[in-house]
This record gives sequence, C-alpha cells and structure tokens, in this order.
Amino acid sequence: MQPSPNDQNSLLGSSAILSYDFVGTPRVDDLDDSDIFGDAEGRKILEKQLLRKLDRRVMFLLLVYIMNYLDRYNAAAARLQGLESDLHMSGSQFNTFISTFYVGYMLMQVPSNMFLSSMQRPSLYLSGCVFLLGVCSITTGSFTQALTSRFFLGFCEAAWQPGVMFLLSKWYS
Repeated sequence: MQPSPNDQNSLLGSSAILSYDFVGTPRVDDLDDSDIFGDAEGRKILEKQLLRKLDRRVMFLLLVYIMNYLDRYNAAAARLQGLESDLHMSGSQFNTFISTFYVGYMLMQVPSNMFLSSMQRPSLYLSGCVFLLGVCSITTGSFTQALTSRFFLGFCEAAWQPGVMFLLSKWYS
C-alpha cells in the first residue's frame, strides 16, 4: 500500500517534497550558498583546501618554467665548458646556433597562442610540449643536429611560456 501525498507531507514536511527531484537529491536552484558550502567559516576552510590543492599542482608548472629559463640561457655556460669544440664549431656558428632557437620561437608564438586559447584543456597541449622539449633536448650530436634541435626547441618553448601564464591567470585572480 502506497502512502498518500498527505502522509508524505506530514512525514517530511511540504518544503522537503517540493525541493527534491527524487529522495535525497536537492535541486540546485532551491539551495542557497549556506546549504552548499555550510556557514561562512566552512566556506573559508573549503576555499583554503582548494587553494592548497591548486598550489601543489602549480608547483610543477613553476618548476618547469624555471627549467625553461635555465635551458634558454644555458648555452653560454655550455660554450664555456667546450660546446664549440664538442660540436666542431668555427667562426660564427655559435651565433647561428643561438639565433636558430629564436627563429623557431618567433614563428610559432602566434599560432601557438591562437591554438592554446581555443583548446578546452590547455594542460594536455602544454604537457605534450614539455614532452617534445625533452625529446628535442636529447637529439644533439653534431652541429646540424644541434641547429635542428634548437629550432624545434624554439617551437616547443613558444607554446610553454604563454601557456603557463594563461593557466596561472585562469587559476589565480
């Protein structure tokens, strides 16, 4: 035997029946912030936990961002340690080696930013770029390989720099 609607109203109260789609799930439009987050102190605790979670994820971004700068300016230190003799460079080949990176960087900067802003999950694009950075970094054996590697490093790093700023601006206001 099913209870009549009057029995349900008497057991749960009339407001409870109106604010539930089915037993146990309140409608979102019937709830206010205090129902979802609790009181103001509970909301502050929840926001603090969320911020700590974001901070842990952002630490990885900042670590790779710092490594990006180290990689970009590490060629001068490598030159002091014998890069020119290892790759059998002569004359202005080192200057060409450095410039090649910025050619790839400038060619890919605008298309990468356009692609990045249209993506639903830019984190996948950026992690792919970091993977390609690693692949490009290990492909140096001769001068021509080094030039090719630096050119494609510029391609990958053109996506990384603005991508990190884009993600940070989405998370932190």
